[in-house]
Amino acid sequence: MKVSGEGLGKGIILSEDGLWTVFFGGRAWVERWAGAEGEGLYDAASKYLGKKPWLPPFSGVFPGKISVYKTSAGQRHLDYGNVPTEVSAKSEAQAKVIIMTYMRSGSSFVGELFNHHGQTFYVFEPLFSLEKQSDRAQSAHFLNGTSIRLKRDGWLSSTLPGAYVKSFLGCDFFPLDLVTLRQAFLRRGRSIVRYFNCTRGTTSVHGIQDCLPLLYKACGRADVTVVKTIRFSMAQTTTLMAEDPRIKVIHLVRDPRSTLRSRKMAGRRFFAGRPSESARLFCQQVLADLQQAEKMKTLFPGRMLTVRYEDLAMDPLVMAQKVLSFVGLAMDEELRHYVWNITSAGLPNACRYCTTRTSSKETAMRWRTAESLGFYKMIDGNCEEVYRRMGFVPFFTTERLRDLNVSSFLQYSKVPGLWV
Repeated sequence: MKVSGEGLGKGIILSEDGLWTVFFGGRAWVERWAGAEGEGLYDAASKYLGKKPWLPPFSGVFPGKISVYKTSAGQRHLDYGNVPTEVSAKSEAQAKVIIMTYMRSGSSFVGELFNHHGQTFYVFEPLFSLEKQSDRAQSAHFLNGTSIRLKRDGWLSSTLPGAYVKSFLGCDFFPLDLVTLRQAFLRRGRSIVRYFNCTRGTTSVHGIQDCLPLLYKACGRADVTVVKTIRFSMAQTTTLMAEDPRIKVIHLVRDPRSTLRSRKMAGRRFFAGRPSESARLFCQQVLADLQQAEKMKTLFPGRMLTVRYEDLAMDPLVMAQKVLSFVGLAMDEELRHYVWNITSAGLPNACRYCTTRTSSKETAMRWRTAESLGFYKMIDGNCEEVYRRMGFVPFFTTERLRDLNVSSFLQYSKVPGLWV
């Protein structure tokens, strides 16, 4: 009995000699192709098995198969083919974490805390390829054969960034475009390396599909899923938090003087236009996010943490534990050793974009001896409200700027809203 349409992804049940095969794209998709006798494919398979079969959380069309059949002894068996059976229908992670921050704000270090934790699934900059494709007004192509034309302007305010972050956090990778599924930044996730290496050998849709079980398996095993992004706004996180009570947000802010000086050193494409304009736009963005975060702490108590990079740099082991505790994770001895090595062990600075530092304290304060007082006073004039909210202290003389015994920030316990 053929219950519904023909072809790949058309929701077929074949009942011949006890063999049932379902091509599917997720439970909701399957049920839209209800059986001719009024019984959905999922329910039919459940009845035949005596239990509910696992279906992955795909919102697209998956070219795999579930084969349900009886043996001669009347036993029931389920063969998942190339589908990773260890993964539940939805991510069962106890927490889904968004590390939301800005370019050159020390976020890679915070991300690596989670990346090196054995109970996490960590994705570094999931929106990178989407942004690049949008900048070029390219078309994004998807696994189910569809495509959309991306717009150069306004991509960040569209629904796509939120949908992509939600997909990574929820272990639902079929809504992602093909370029994102092969982007180079995926290699930064320790639990994703096998999948990333698998995709290096193919550029075809079917090749990526063959590799996807590795990604589902890695994500499904994690207690906490984490994305680190500089391409997201606090307003967008509000929408996701309202939809899913397991989502928590870590908002990381670094001293604007250090951030903007680092951007200047990184090159013109990171510090475009006049310095005063760059400072104004940056602090305008940070302030808007801080104001939104304040509202979110009222709407979602216990799910938003404001983190100051300088506190992490000054006392990395203690503050790293605070970050991990926020999402229900502990720091084991191996992770403690890793944090100490990259912040305090005197290892050489690996590179401009790496996390390894001779001393995290020295790195955090290096900006104070790198530019003139006038450069930093220009930033002060554009970032006064951010300083006030985050406890940063302006300098009025070159002597005090250069004196590293004079702190550039207040103790975090004296700044309302920090680390809570």
